[in-house]
Amino acid sequence: MEAAQIAPSNRPGEGAYHSRLSDLLNNPDKQFLAITNAFVEVLLDPEMKWDAPFLAINKSVVTMVRATKE
Repeated sequence: MEAAQIAPSNRPGEGAYHSRLSDLLNNPDKQFLAITNAFVEVLLDPEMKWDAPFLAINKSVVTMVRATKE
C-alpha cells in the first residue's frame, strides 16, 4: 500500500495514556502508534477501503497528520 488515509474513531493515546498527538509522534521511545476502530482508505484505489479494529502504525511511514474534527 503506497498511500492511505486512516481515520480513527479515537485519537492515538486516548484512554489510559493521555498525551497530545505531537508528543506521541515525537517520542523517541515509541516506534508505533496504536490505532483502534479506524476506517482505512487507499488513496490510489478508492475501491480499496475497510474498517480496522486495530492498527499498529510505524511512525517512520507517517508523512502527514491533520485534524478532521475537534
